[in-house]
Amino acid sequence: MIISDFHTHTDFSSDSLQNPEELILHASKIGLKYLAITDHFDNGSAYVPKDKQLDLKKYYQTISSYVEFAKQNNVELAVGIEMGYVPDKNQQNTDIINTYPFDYVINSVHEVNGVDCYFEEYYQGKERFESYIKYFQAVLSSLDAPYYYSSIGHIGYVIRKAPYKQVQYQYSEFGNILDKILIKIIKQDIILEVNSSINGLDDKVIPSLEVIKRYYELGGRLVTFGSDAHSILRLGEKKEHVCKLLKDIGFKSLALVKSRKLFEIEL
Repeated sequence: MIISDFHTHTDFSSDSLQNPEELILHASKIGLKYLAITDHFDNGSAYVPKDKQLDLKKYYQTISSYVEFAKQNNVELAVGIEMGYVPDKNQQNTDIINTYPFDYVINSVHEVNGVDCYFEEYYQGKERFESYIKYFQAVLSSLDAPYYYSSIGHIGYVIRKAPYKQVQYQYSEFGNILDKILIKIIKQDIILEVNSSINGLDDKVIPSLEVIKRYYELGGRLVTFGSDAHSILRLGEKKEHVCKLLKDIGFKSLALVKSRKLFEIEL
């Protein structure tokens, strides 16, 4: 059984209206014992209006203030952040991570060369293979981020809004670079996030089932679940499906983090 959700958003993210207190109360209501609030920080992104950029100090102080409230409602809250990988902001992002002691940091790739894969403009003028391989190359590069991070988020984000007739990819198409990514994650003891925010695909998760199986074959054992919920309506979404998927592969536990220290809970 999955009793955690380690990828969630509140109204500190420009694409969410969710109140943190309501999120915590709903987590308690549906039986989640562990919750990470991980609002977006895509440093300098052109897709986030200046007045919507994350106020890091206010965010850290506010979410931290809910830790005791969460505990009173039987929820262990990790104060987290989803750090969008922006290569030319590496030094600034390092300073941020060193200044604010977030419990849990998701390393995510949203933008490739300044263009977000969520939007149509990313795919313009590109064939399917080019769109995907450039994204995977960015993910591989992100693993060398010079700052602390706990997990790698939603590998496969590029397919969420891809306009191609065949959206899903086969592992064999990108096996070489995916193996490089997975091997590096394993060597660095980074957690692989299994993200359930995907619609219309058989796997219902990213990365794909093939990729998760390959991660396990290569020796990877550190996985966590994230719904990527931007409202309480999707908190813990598909957790039963993900639990069965992971157990069928052979995983016995989920990896969680508190105070930047990893611990595991039984599936």
